[in-house]
Amino acid sequence: MTVPFAPIADYRCSPFVAPGSTSKRISRDVYRRGSGAPVVIIQELPRIGAEILRLADEFIARGFEVILLHLFGPLEKISMGGNLVRVFCMRNEFSLFESKRFSPVVDWLKALCQQAKAQGEPKGVGATRVITHTLPGKGRSVLTIDFVDEQGHPTQEALNEILAYFAAQLR
Repeated sequence: MTVPFAPIADYRCSPFVAPGSTSKRISRDVYRRGSGAPVVIIQELPRIGAEILRLADEFIARGFEVILLHLFGPLEKISMGGNLVRVFCMRNEFSLFESKRFSPVVDWLKALCQQAKAQGEPKGVGATRVITHTLPGKGRSVLTIDFVDEQGHPTQEALNEILAYFAAQLR
């Protein structure tokens, strides 16, 4: 079953430029849609594809502004073989971000979150894993590739928990 989603063309695209830790300015495209407390969705895959756009729709439907980052890779396409190294690099960036260490991408991401928070009156900005879920089988990409849109399915329950968490923390 194919679940419809809003295409990337429905998002407002603009570059976001911020200084990195080496004083070099970093610019990446940022896609925004929705209104309300901001949630930054950082994709692990080297693209903004259908799975990410479907997840964004869930947040938008519940009154959040979604901010998607185009850090690397093609838009709405996948080239896992060509982007395998980038995937491992992004996992390293996630670890740096979670441990409050520095890198050019982490510095840029922190500046983006500060800007998103300053633009409105939210309590904060939602980003990175907040709850760890272990599912049987592969189950690694709980909210995207491995997501099953069925009531009662563990991935649906994980999504509901995360949406409730962000609603409680950001509103």
